[in-house]
Amino acid sequence: LVHYETNRLKSLRSQVGDVIKATTASAFLLLLAASAFDLSRISREAVVMFWLIASSLCVLTRLLLRWTLMEVRRSGYNYRHLLILGFNEQAVQMAKRIDANQVLGYKIHGFISEHDDPACRPNLPATHPVIGSFKDLQAILEKGPVDEIILCVPFMQHIAIFSEAVRLAQELGIVVRLFPDKT
Repeated sequence: LVHYETNRLKSLRSQVGDVIKATTASAFLLLLAASAFDLSRISREAVVMFWLIASSLCVLTRLLLRWTLMEVRRSGYNYRHLLILGFNEQAVQMAKRIDANQVLGYKIHGFISEHDDPACRPNLPATHPVIGSFKDLQAILEKGPVDEIILCVPFMQHIAIFSEAVRLAQELGIVVRLFPDKT
């Protein structure tokens, strides 16, 4: 079983650090193999050169790929459909932050309110629609293109919503991200 982790939310510093760790481990293993099998052609200087060249090429490739993906996402391609579970001040702020950073490649599908009655929903200025309440979640997930859900509801007040949303998302293969509440 292979674990895949998206680099969409990782910082450039973190990605470069991962590349340096990988090339350092490779250089160390090469040095270890050269010592264990008495390979005189592989000197320490050759291993250092290998590390420098491999690290430089990998970092440059990562930078080029990152730049290309940013340009593609700015053009409206290679994006993920996002649903925000919760309609409160934190959820609206999260949506604004995501909208302000197009290079992340997210398109917000809308909000799912934690309140069933529309009259109970707060009157917040939002650029995305409230497309339903929690009782509609399963139908919305099954119908629409949703790749990820961000949970933006106070955990202790809505623990049942959290567990049910995670269960539904797991069944449908949808990534769930938690946005910590301030309460």
